[in-house]
Amino acid sequence: MFSLSSRRYTGAKTKLLDSIDTSILKSFDYRDRKNLSFFDVFSGTGVMSEYFAKKKEFNSIIINDFLHSNFIIYQGFFTQDSVV
Repeated sequence: MFSLSSRRYTGAKTKLLDSIDTSILKSFDYRDRKNLSFFDVFSGTGVMSEYFAKKKEFNSIIINDFLHSNFIIYQGFFTQDSVV
């Protein structure tokens, strides 16, 4: 099965996910909140968006990227539409 974390990119944040989450929690403790949005400013491979999309506190993920090819990949991984 293909996953976002298997996408290889020099600037990928895959190995930094826990550290970034810890840093965010020091500034903003989101753990007891609901219906939050996460804005992935420099999405790249999308691993940050995927990481926070799995957390129950976030119901909206905003993804920003320059490349149209990444836009198509994000649609495949993050849209809720089912294919019949």
